[in-house]
Amino acid sequence: MSNTPSSSDAPVKLPRKIAEGALRLFAERGADKVSISALAQASGVTRATIYNNCPDPTRIFSLVAHQLVTELRDSIAEAAVDEADPAVQLATGMGHFLRRAHEDPVWGAFVLRFALTTENLRSILLGHPATIVRQGIVEGRFSIRSDQVPAVLAMIGGALLGQIWLVIDGHAPWRKAAADLAELFLRALGVDPQEACEIAQRDLPELAKG
Repeated sequence: MSNTPSSSDAPVKLPRKIAEGALRLFAERGADKVSISALAQASGVTRATIYNNCPDPTRIFSLVAHQLVTELRDSIAEAAVDEADPAVQLATGMGHFLRRAHEDPVWGAFVLRFALTTENLRSILLGHPATIVRQGIVEGRFSIRSDQVPAVLAMIGGALLGQIWLVIDGHAPWRKAAADLAELFLRALGVDPQEACEIAQRDLPELAKG
C-alpha cells in the first residue's frame, strides 16, 4: 500500500477502530508496509469495511496522521480558550502532548517516527505553537524577534520529540519531562526564570473526551 501524504487530502474522518489499528501498524512497520488485509485484521473489521470508509487506501496514512494529531491539537486549543497568556498556552500544549505520549505510547511512537518526515504532520504539530509564539511577540510577552520564529519552532519540534522519546522509553516521568521542557523554553523566550518555573509546574487543564 502506498501512503504518500498529500496536502490536498480532504479531512475525511475514519472510524476510531480503523484509525487506531492503522496507527499501531504504521508505528510498527512504517508508512509503506501496511496492507489492507493487515489493517482489517488489526482493526477487527473486514476488508470491505476498510474500503467503505476509505475508498482510496493510498490516503489512509495521511488521514490517520491528520485525524489523531488534529484531535489532540484542537482539544488543547479548546481547553485553553479562556487562557490569554501565550506563556501558559505554550506550556499547556507541551504538557498535553507529553501526557498523551505517556498514556498512549503507540501514538508517541507514531509521532516520533513520522513527525520530521511528513509535511502534513509537521504543520499540524507546529501550527498552533507558531500562532502562540507570534502572539507572544506582538504582546511583548516573548523577547525574541519575529524573524527568529522559524528557529524557535524548529527547537520546539526537536525538543518535544526528544522528550516524547524519554517518556515512552521510560527515562523520565511525563510530568517532569513536560515541566522541564516548558520552563527551559519559557526562559529562552524571555520569561522571568521564577515565573517560568511556576508556570511549568501548574496542573494541566482537562481535555474534552473524544
